[in-house]
Amino acid sequence: MHTRELWGFAMRARVQLTRTIGPSEGPSAGGVSAMDADAVEKMLQRSALGNRRAFAQLYDIMALPIYAVILTRTTNQAQAERLLLEVFLGLWERCPLYPQIRRSAVPWILAYAEQAAEYDELVPPASTSRYS
Repeated sequence: MHTRELWGFAMRARVQLTRTIGPSEGPSAGGVSAMDADAVEKMLQRSALGNRRAFAQLYDIMALPIYAVILTRTTNQAQAERLLLEVFLGLWERCPLYPQIRRSAVPWILAYAEQAAEYDELVPPASTSRYS
């Protein structure tokens, strides 16, 4: 998947986030429903096979929960949006590994987002993005 496609997903998620939580509010502590968790599991498995449509659907369901996790580590909206994009780029690269992992999809994704945000806190600003 190209960075341009993921950037398109990110812009769509930004619009969705702005409509859902407003431009200056933080997201609520809402979670992913059990039905969504099953769907996320299937989408991640299909994404592992290179299915871009499944990955786009995964993005649609998981963007807000991931953004909420990221905002627990940073209050800077621009940094949070950049991290959201980087988390999804990382997930696209790592989703082929998912079938080997003995963990539910949603906790695995959210743990990855939290680790990315923690790592971003530790790295000097000039080195934070792999894609800049």
